[in-house]
Amino acid sequence: MSCCSSNGTNKFFTKHAKRYAKTFRRKGLDKPSKCIFDALCRIGIQSKSLLEIGSGVGGLYLMLLKRGAANAQGVEISEGMILAAKNLAEEMGLDARVRHHQGDFVSLNGEITATDIVILDKVLCCYPNHNELISRAAEKTTDIYAVSYPRNSLLNKLVFRSAAWLGELLHWSFHPYYHDTVDLDRAITRCGLSEAFADTTFTWQIKIFRRQRQ
Repeated sequence: MSCCSSNGTNKFFTKHAKRYAKTFRRKGLDKPSKCIFDALCRIGIQSKSLLEIGSGVGGLYLMLLKRGAANAQGVEISEGMILAAKNLAEEMGLDARVRHHQGDFVSLNGEITATDIVILDKVLCCYPNHNELISRAAEKTTDIYAVSYPRNSLLNKLVFRSAAWLGELLHWSFHPYYHDTVDLDRAITRCGLSEAFADTTFTWQIKIFRRQRQ
């Protein structure tokens, strides 16, 4: 992610961090995050280590820690989101089991340790170079790779591409990216991962991949 993209993403999500935290406190996880949560719990997360890239206010990994995961790392580009995540972790009594990393995951890659489970929930559509993010994230999982991204539909293409075009025109600090779903899946499987679970919401495709054993 370029410096300009990083700064814009940081500014945009920091502005909205308090609202995201308030929504999580009131309603819990949104539908795609809940779908990932349920799928991972069915597979088994007891004593597993987690890494969530683009972790926002930390709702997903905090709920997985409550369910029995051992520890978590949250990587988030937004300073405001990191602060909100730290506050939530402290409120839930989970702060001792979480490490927070503020910055672009690709740039921070060398500082991040490998984990049993890597999660990219609604983050690929925030990143222009999805291939690099996918491959770097795959290097960090020893087993499970959970991801959600905009599903393949004409409406999604129109919405995301129109938002990107409008963002360029109006010089927004942040805009989303629509990536071809076939390209995303191919990029993930090229990393030695195979699909184990799939589901959808109206907007999002949710998939769980697992490391292929030799």
